Amino acid sequence: MNGIFVVDTPHALLTFEEIPGMTVTTIETEAGQFFEDMVDDDLTAYFSMYDGDVTVALECKSNSKTAVITITQIE
Repeated sequence: MNGIFVVDTPHALLTFEEIPGMTVTTIETEAGQFFEDMVDDDLTAYFSMYDGDVTVALECKSNSKTAVITITQIE
């Protein structure tokens, strides 16, 4: 599943952490353009591809103009 994000987000820093029974994916990129691209490309549809319980947290860091999305999947 994480390969989808790597292909579709070459402009972002992605990190993946696999813990038994849980995967945490973090995407960090420039805030303004990222949110515009999310809407234009319907990237939120990818979140529904995860199995199990999924939590998506969006954070905008105003001091650095950075957006961070953290996706936690509990299998």
